[in-house]
Amino acid sequence: PTIMAAEKMADAILGNKPLEANNANVWVDPNWQNSQRKGSPERSINNY
Repeated sequence: PTIMAAEKMADAILGNKPLEANNANVWVDPNWQNSQRKGSPERSINNY
């Protein structure tokens, strides 16, 4: 999101016309709830 905001600001500064909205369909794995984060994490979150 930060890069997109920077690109939008650069277009505004340069006077470029913004891109039109893209309503493309996004693929979602039908088994996403059961297929994420298999195994144990590579690092502990308690190190911070």
